[in-house]
Amino acid sequence: MKVLPQFIDGLRKGLTTSRGVPAIGGPYTPREAKPYLRSWVLLGSGLLAFALVLALYAAYAGTALDPAAAALDLAPIELPGSAVAALPPSPPTYALPKALAYDADVTPRDWTSVVVHHSASTRGGARAFDEYHRKVKGWESLGYHFVVGNGSDTPAGAIEAGPRWRRQDRGAHAHSAEYNAHGIGVCLVGNFEETRPGEPQFQATVSLIAELCRRFRIPPERIYGHRDVREGAATLCPGKFLPMDDLRAAVARELQP
Repeated sequence: MKVLPQFIDGLRKGLTTSRGVPAIGGPYTPREAKPYLRSWVLLGSGLLAFALVLALYAAYAGTALDPAAAALDLAPIELPGSAVAALPPSPPTYALPKALAYDADVTPRDWTSVVVHHSASTRGGARAFDEYHRKVKGWESLGYHFVVGNGSDTPAGAIEAGPRWRRQDRGAHAHSAEYNAHGIGVCLVGNFEETRPGEPQFQATVSLIAELCRRFRIPPERIYGHRDVREGAATLCPGKFLPMDDLRAAVARELQP
């Protein structure tokens, strides 16, 4: 009669592993993952990593030059020039005599006004805008004469002179033949429909324009915002947070003896 209990006890031990996992047919042996399953896991991980890299690149590209900068309020008033012959913008500088220098073999142009712009982008600089104007617009070079940095691509308040200034060429910034030919284009990096220019950038702009007015005998009342001179469709440039009356008043104070 002891045979039956021993049989039942042996059957129970044989059907259960030391971990409590049924092991019908013998001791429990862990099963390896199927090879094709491992391949799918590796492939999925690779695709996920690739998608993450693309997302990071797209995010960086979006901040490198905002879509708003790709829609800079400029008109192709001039015929496309040769990008190969274009000179790069000068390095940024705070020294106005250096920023205002032009090529020795050119005659100063008859400048009669200053036209102020914002870039409508959160970042940028003369080199980035120059590349956009040449490669996308098909222009000879940067449409502005000067670009004043906001601390993104160049230091806040850094003044960059474009090739058009050094050659004393007409601008491509005003949507107006008169103000392109005789208006000095000054662009502040930033979107001043959304934020105000920083103090270093604003003060550098005041000093730059005051010196231009002094050298070319331009009265402060002939300092315009782009919206004041643009022909055709209206523009908000240089933005509601860059009041032109305040800028003209600041320049007038700096011009006082």
